[in-house]
Amino acid sequence: MGKSRLTDAVARVKFCFPFNIRGVVLLGQYGKKFIQFLVTSSSLILCSPAYPPSDIDIYDFFHYPDRRAGDEDEIECKYIAFFVALFECAVPELEKALDANPDPGSTIPERWHRYLGWGATADAVGRNREHFYKKVVDCAERVTISLFTYLQDN
Repeated sequence: MGKSRLTDAVARVKFCFPFNIRGVVLLGQYGKKFIQFLVTSSSLILCSPAYPPSDIDIYDFFHYPDRRAGDEDEIECKYIAFFVALFECAVPELEKALDANPDPGSTIPERWHRYLGWGATADAVGRNREHFYKKVVDCAERVTISLFTYLQDN
């Protein structure tokens, strides 16, 4: 075990986009640590924490169907749209991260990791990471609509 912690350690050395699309862990699924409420864009869920915390916006994007296309077309469009949006949003966010961490002794991966991790707890991702992936999902939603429209027209 420890795959997530290893990935987190590697992210300090190699540039990456860490995100977790695991579903919300319901109370009792992996033992009873403590009770918390998790608010997603669609509901309030009683759950128990798991490491690492889920990136809820990404989870919602992939798990709540749009119903504008067939299931296979929809998920394919969503994957394409997500990665288009991820790379489109990454450059300005990376510039913000480098400006926020002007340490000349740190590598770019270290500064990016620190930026995304700012404010993270055992129960929630950091504010910068949450805002970054919210922008990515918002952009991916727009790209998905464009892809659905293209598929319907052709």
